[in-house]
Parts: sequence; C-alpha cells; structure tokens
Amino acid sequence: SSRYSNIYVCYISLQSTSLTFSTSDVNHTIDVDDLETFRQTMCQDRHGYLSVSRFHHRSCAMCYMYLFLHNRDLYVAPPYEQLIPRNSTAYGSGPITPDIKNSTANEQVCNTLHDDECRRWKACCHEAVKCCQRQRQTPFPEHPQDACLRTWDGYSCWDDTKPGIKVTTACPTFMEHSFSNSESTCLYFWLSLLLLLLLLLLYLCYIMVHLR
Repeated sequence: SSRYSNIYVCYISLQSTSLTFSTSDVNHTIDVDDLETFRQTMCQDRHGYLSVSRFHHRSCAMCYMYLFLHNRDLYVAPPYEQLIPRNSTAYGSGPITPDIKNSTANEQVCNTLHDDECRRWKACCHEAVKCCQRQRQTPFPEHPQDACLRTWDGYSCWDDTKPGIKVTTACPTFMEHSFSNSESTCLYFWLSLLLLLLLLLLYLCYIMVHLR
C-alpha cells in the first residue's frame, strides 16, 4: 500500500531579505545569507525545527508512541523528547531519553516490547536519523518561501515540494501489517498461487472420491 502525504502548513514567510522559521519553541528570523548554517544544524518534524540532538530524541520517542498506541509501559509528554514509565518502580531510573546510539536507553525501551516490536521501533528511529541527515545535506530550494520544505512526519521522510503538488511514498515496513509496494506485490502473488494450488488439490480429491 502507499501512504499519501498529510497537508502541512509551511511555517515560512518572506520578509525582505529574511525568512521566518517556526521551531518547536519560538519563531526565528533568519537572514537569507545564514540559511546554509541553519540547514546544517537543524532538522524539521511535523511541529517545527529542532537541533539535531533534540530531533533525534523527539522522533525516537514519537516512534514509540505512534507504533504502540495502546497498553504500553511508557508514554510521552511535552516536549515529547523522553519516554516516561507508567510504573516508576518497574523501570527504576525515571524518564528515558531515547537515543538509537545509546545501548542502555535502547535496552530500557526494548524491555517494554516484544523482540519484533523492538526491531520495528529501532527501524523507525534509524529512518528518522537518516531523514535528518538528508535534510541537512540537501540545499534549500532557490525560493524556499515558495515551497513546503522537507520534513519528518513521524513515519516517513518528505522532501521539498512545490505548492499544488501531491506526493506519495510507500508505507514503511516497520509499521504493523505494512509492506512496501514491491513486497506487497510479491506477497499477494505467492498467496494467490498457494490458494490456487489448494483449490486444485481439493478438486483432485473430489474427483478421486467420486471415481471410486
């Protein structure tokens, strides 16, 4: 299946030789000449721009929230950069700052998940990190005030897009019951073939029974 992009508000406005960018905390007016420095040090999620380290923590925490909505031992609260145990005595150390490069934090989070869930959560965090790297390595368009700029929406990475353009991307495989387009096509082919063989086997059994 494919997942259509959400409608995002571009928090950008042209002000003579500067642009106003919305971060999670406050609006920043950036001189056009300083855009490259801004790009290399900040990453955007659906709520605004964050420093690289804060983006990593928030995106990884939100991966947990989005992937495992119900009956989980951890929850997130503003500013959504930590996972908080519902039962502090069970996990001891208080809030967990998720960081895919921190093995201790990973172990604490994965202790609340099954093995496959842990793998999916880590995959989501890795994709967010890759998205941040891509954002910082890609130059801004020539007229950034005329585009919806690159963002991580919690599941997928979106590049700069011109107004009026609808873009799509395949469902990430770390989502439950999700397959990429190519995997989905292959899966349905083999399931259809298996069903056909089962029907053929039942037909042959029916023929053999009635020939006796």
